[in-house]
Amino acid sequence: MNTIATRVIFIFMILASFSCSEDDSVRVPDLTGAWTLGNVTGGILDINIEFTSSEVVWNFDTVKGEVFIQNSVPETDGRMAYAGLPTGKYSYQLKKLQDNLLLYINETRVGFIKVEENTLLIDTGISLEGFLTRYRKL
Repeated sequence: MNTIATRVIFIFMILASFSCSEDDSVRVPDLTGAWTLGNVTGGILDINIEFTSSEVVWNFDTVKGEVFIQNSVPETDGRMAYAGLPTGKYSYQLKKLQDNLLLYINETRVGFIKVEENTLLIDTGISLEGFLTRYRKL
């Protein structure tokens, strides 16, 4: 009996591994254009950091796979720790993971992304210490 149960579990694991392959049904949102950082929330301290419309702007070039980031938050401003990357041009990729999309910038995982109308949400995906970052389409 134990052998049959082991075989059933083994077959189930093999079938489950086939279902974990890349799923083309995950919709890849159009990130083309400029997005301005609105706020960052979460973390252990449950922060809510607000940014003005032009302080941090991400401009995605989906053809080249690049994002140009304009970050004008001063280094001395305490919000700089939450404003993200400094001004510059970076490569980016979107990778599918089950029913989600992960954003990578310069091959570093940034977080799960979701676009709802004119809002880009980036969730670091860390349960207690993670942050949710909201960008608005310009």
